[in-house]
Amino acid sequence: DVYERSLMRVCDYVVTTYFCAAFSEVGIIDEDRNTIILFLKCELFGLCIDWINTGMPGDAIVKLKHITAVCNGMIEDMINRCQNGKMYD
Repeated sequence: DVYERSLMRVCDYVVTTYFCAAFSEVGIIDEDRNTIILFLKCELFGLCIDWINTGMPGDAIVKLKHITAVCNGMIEDMINRCQNGKMYD
């Protein structure tokens, strides 16, 4: 329990720092920003836990590259929906 909470804090820090640096000029409301950060934080946490639970295999970088290729553009799509109000229609 303590480990998982600590890992979640690390994931929160990493995602928040990345999002605020990479998308600082994006005009979306705080609620949407926080929702995107929550989603990404939970995704990162899940990836970390899965990696640990599967014995921390050495091919993690290969899998991570594949995941990032599959998810390419996902953050931009989420931000676009928030900016254009498309999710509230």
